[in-house]
Amino acid sequence: MQQLLNQSNIPYATTPMDKAVISEAHPSFLGIYNGMSSSPASLKATVESADLVLDIGGVVFEDFNTTFWADNIAQSKLLTLGDQFVRMGNILLVLCCVTSLTA
Repeated sequence: MQQLLNQSNIPYATTPMDKAVISEAHPSFLGIYNGMSSSPASLKATVESADLVLDIGGVVFEDFNTTFWADNIAQSKLLTLGDQFVRMGNILLVLCCVTSLTA
């Protein structure tokens, strides 16, 4: 993850539950997205007006992480990359294993 951030210079934010997973000292770090309690306060508008929000790992949208569901990220702009799935809007791609039938 750190290598991706270093090479791409993609601006990023974390949520309270993701704090300390990736460095807050990185020059591309924007802050903590937490709905109406985002820090800095301008981050809420930055994230929610983005053309694409890349969610690596799967954000937990629950009361603590969103200040009682005060988030407003359009599902059509949220691309989630999970360890076994990819989701954008109503489209869910589930990864499965393929094994050989021959020995």
